[in-house]
Amino acid sequence: MTLLKLTEIDTFYGGIQALKGITIDVEEGEIVTLIGSNGAGKSTTLKSISGQAPVKAGSIMYKGTHITKFPPHQTARLGIAHVPEGRKIFPKMTVKENLTIGAFSLSNKKVIEENMTRVLTYFPRLKERLTQKGGTMSGGEQQMLAIGRALMMNPSMLMLDEPSMGLA
Repeated sequence: MTLLKLTEIDTFYGGIQALKGITIDVEEGEIVTLIGSNGAGKSTTLKSISGQAPVKAGSIMYKGTHITKFPPHQTARLGIAHVPEGRKIFPKMTVKENLTIGAFSLSNKKVIEENMTRVLTYFPRLKERLTQKGGTMSGGEQQMLAIGRALMMNPSMLMLDEPSMGLA
């Protein structure tokens, strides 16, 4: 079953075209990697999918729903988690607060607690630092936090932009 379908996507930043005619099909359970040089459009493709970069032409379908014009919070509620390049954690908030924000679309406290347990199992270093401010952690720890935050929403699709940046 097709999870994600991009058809002839064109995305611009102001008057500069960043994507031209991008077409990608992603099947459920498939792992897809975008490879290219700096400026090739990898980050813009992810931002277009998540609603952070407006698509001027083409279409994006996710699980059969047309999401081309959806804002980021709406794509997240559908189950698309985007870990951006540069982490973008909340530096003045604790690790626990950062993780909890990742579950913003969930209302069931039991599910949120289960997700927290799962994330802290994946990243035991975060468990040690639950009360620490995110901005005081190393780059690698912040990357774990950014990925953990995305996993808190129990996504059906996880998009990682430069996931190894800052990791030793």
